[in-house]
Amino acid sequence: MSRCGTVTQLMNAGCPSESIVRRKRSRVEILQADPLEDGGNGRESVQLTPQHVKVYLVPNEREYNNFSISYKVARNFPLDLYFLNDPSFTMRGLRTQLQQVAQSISDEINKTTTDYRFGLGTSMDKVALPFTRTAPTHPEGLFDGLMQAMVCGSKIGWRSKARRMLVYATDINFHMAGDGRLAGILPPNDGKCHLDASGMYTMAELQDYPSIGHLRKVAAENNVNVIFTIGGDTRSQEEINRIRTRYYDRLAAILPGAAATELTPTADNIVTIVSENYRRLRETVVLEVKDLDTTDIQAIRFFSSCYSDVPNEIATCTGLTVDRQVDFMVIIETNLQVCPAMRNLTFNIVPQGLEDRVQVDVEWDCDCDCEKEGQVTRAAEYCNRNGDLKCGICDCYTGWTGAFCDCDETKPEIEACSGGNSTEICSGVGECQCGMCRCENDDVSGKYCECDRTKCDIPSGKDERCGGQGQGVCDCNTCRCQGNYYGSSCQCNDDLCRNENGTICSDKGTCDCDVCRCTAGYAGRFCDRCTAANCTENPCSSQRQCVLCTAFLEGTLDQTACQEQCAHVEVVSVIDPADNFCRFLTGDGCYVEYTYDIVNGTLAAVRVRGTKVGCVEAANLTTIGVGIAGAILAIGVLLLIIWKLLTMLYDGIEYSKFEREVQNPTWERQENPIFKECVTTFQNPVHETNMNGTDTEKGMM
Repeated sequence: MSRCGTVTQLMNAGCPSESIVRRKRSRVEILQADPLEDGGNGRESVQLTPQHVKVYLVPNEREYNNFSISYKVARNFPLDLYFLNDPSFTMRGLRTQLQQVAQSISDEINKTTTDYRFGLGTSMDKVALPFTRTAPTHPEGLFDGLMQAMVCGSKIGWRSKARRMLVYATDINFHMAGDGRLAGILPPNDGKCHLDASGMYTMAELQDYPSIGHLRKVAAENNVNVIFTIGGDTRSQEEINRIRTRYYDRLAAILPGAAATELTPTADNIVTIVSENYRRLRETVVLEVKDLDTTDIQAIRFFSSCYSDVPNEIATCTGLTVDRQVDFMVIIETNLQVCPAMRNLTFNIVPQGLEDRVQVDVEWDCDCDCEKEGQVTRAAEYCNRNGDLKCGICDCYTGWTGAFCDCDETKPEIEACSGGNSTEICSGVGECQCGMCRCENDDVSGKYCECDRTKCDIPSGKDERCGGQGQGVCDCNTCRCQGNYYGSSCQCNDDLCRNENGTICSDKGTCDCDVCRCTAGYAGRFCDRCTAANCTENPCSSQRQCVLCTAFLEGTLDQTACQEQCAHVEVVSVIDPADNFCRFLTGDGCYVEYTYDIVNGTLAAVRVRGTKVGCVEAANLTTIGVGIAGAILAIGVLLLIIWKLLTMLYDGIEYSKFEREVQNPTWERQENPIFKECVTTFQNPVHETNMNGTDTEKGMM
């Protein structure tokens, strides 16, 4: 019996047909598939289809029948928008602003859906030291209010089938689980609704704050998207930025679909915050698996061609509109080799933040009923007409193999995996398996691995190839540009050549990758400056000589040239400045004024005032020269007087000092160190002087 356990063993061993036991194959059954619906006029919106499928799985089966689900943004999908802020003095600006812009918010949302509702609540901190001053005028709202707003669905008014947005406004950081011990509050937050009939939270002083993980779980279970707005009347912009980046950016990254942003001091940007975040949530779908509590299923994988023509393994798609449908392929993988004890299980595939869901019932099909009549389907479509379907498995004809008889063993690899247009199998970057190419990495795709996304360039200043979503995407070696972008890497945009009047290069040139290439006779960034000799685009400069010669017999044109070239110029006594008005200054210090008419793009007439205006008398050069010389002379005399006064003052000081020294000497004559007697006496050592002054010669003994 060991030789007759599988189809291959039976065929090779020549087992009798009645002993053949074939395994069933996994399959999918669609139980409910309501079509996608925009909603409105009493109809319910449908954004996800199908709504209910059943999957039959077989042990030892690793390649399963997959199934697809489709998602499309509904035009009138319901929206519930709830504003939650603390009632503190510092947040008074937001409360005032909400009252003033409620209609503006309504008008903005009404552009995308007419089915919406607003709500407003306040969140107070625990009225216990050290969390808050116990005076009623100084409470601050924190996580307790956020938890109650999410779990008290019936009292808040959340609708079961609506996108739920909760705008949470504050100007401080938050308390979380464990902080309650500072006030002697030890019991943990139970995550249940504790609002009384008046809407007051009754467990503030009895339960601790919720943890961040608890909030994440509750937000996901109740499909609430939280938008944190940080601001206040008394906070500086630096403080607000620090609070947002240090606390709320990190918190928003944990909560599903959340975001953090900043309020202006007057909170006048609240309309922009609401509209931009609603647009972000509305244009994005993130598929998640919920309620899957088993290890029998190894993985659930999603594939979509949201960003390219080739399906990739992704569960998120952005940039959706009401006119764009996105399809996801769902693959269920398991590595079970025997049937599990629990043969049935159910899980859900849901778009993050929405109540829409696809219920997936899984049944392990372990019973063999291949011996019953009517089980064999000849040349089955399931087997690509290349084999018979027996008990859910393909029995392939000669020359065909594979789970679905789709591998043609008679076709050479070079033909099967190159398309006959190349001498390389799978373009040299893949392997040919079962007549199909298996590409070597994620950058390579296509039937013959002919598409390599690394061949698409990255525009300067961008991080993604072809610029990314909104600019361009890589489509099999070539950038497929979006909007007004073009070029090999979608690096060019004609909008950069558009001038103030909305024309490209002023209709006087062509845009060549953000740069205007002007036609002959034009120049400038937008080809808005005429350089030709016959330009009529700027009559204020081109008609000056005609105006001067016709009205005042001045300028560079002689009388003959003036009559030939300036017949369209008329001298008048009064002109209307409301017309095309020109004015320029002449060499004699006067202004010449004139107007002109252009008909069908051509200069038709020029009217010049017959008298010059605003004349300024020429300066008297002699007077100016004498004035300058006089000023210089006066400055020189003044400097001499100042010098003389200073020298006289210094001499007086020195003379006074000399007189004081003369009147008060500090030594006598004999004590004068430089005094010397005027008579000098010398004595001859060989003579003695007697008493009378005569010399006596000394003799030798």
